Amino acid sequence: MLQEMVEKEYHRQAITKSTLEDLKSFLDGFGENIELTAVLVVVVASINIVMDVLMLIGSCCHVSCLLLPWLILSMLKLIILGCPAVIFFSLLGVYLYVQGLILPSILLMSVPGTIA
Repeated sequence: MLQEMVEKEYHRQAITKSTLEDLKSFLDGFGENIELTAVLVVVVASINIVMDVLMLIGSCCHVSCLLLPWLILSMLKLIILGCPAVIFFSLLGVYLYVQGLILPSILLMSVPGTIA
């Protein structure tokens, strides 16, 4: 479906041939690595559940040692996942703005605010 959309934009001359080839190679690579991505998402979600349970036990029992793993993991998630997401969506928004697509640019610029 995404490749059909990319083809349609190429025929409307909204993107160049090199951009079309780059997007196709990106989508093909994404499709090849979907299993690894799914496993990674399950592992991160499992770790998040364990950390949330530790935080819940620590806050109910007034034991601050159990809150530290959750705090450290939350900080790492913001640094590892948040910073690249902000940079990626900002660059993509600027690219779309330069291409003349103002509304998608504004929407993409607001995505990092919804992640955090």
